[in-house]
Amino acid sequence: MNQRLIRLPQVKAMVGLGRSSIYDKIKRGEFPKQIKLGRSSGWVEAEVQEWISEQIRASRLGQVNASLNSRAPLQPQSFTLGSLGAKAG
Repeated sequence: MNQRLIRLPQVKAMVGLGRSSIYDKIKRGEFPKQIKLGRSSGWVEAEVQEWISEQIRASRLGQVNASLNSRAPLQPQSFTLGSLGAKAG
C-alpha cells in the first residue's frame, strides 16, 4: 500500500481552508490529524481525500433533505377581515 504524505500548503489548497481553520477542526476531531515528521508535520493524502468526500456526501444529503422539506404541501391559512387591513362598517 503506497501512502503519500502532504504538507500544510497542499492540504490548504485541497480543502480550501486556512491554517487556523484546519487546526481548529483537528482539535474538535473534525479533520484528519497530522503526523509529526521531526519538526514538521504531514497529512496522509488518502485521509484528506476521504474527508473531502465526506464533506461532499454530507452536503449532498443536506441538499436532498432541504429539497424534500421545501416540497411540503402548503397549509391553508385562516384570516379575518381585520388581519387584511379592511375597515369594519
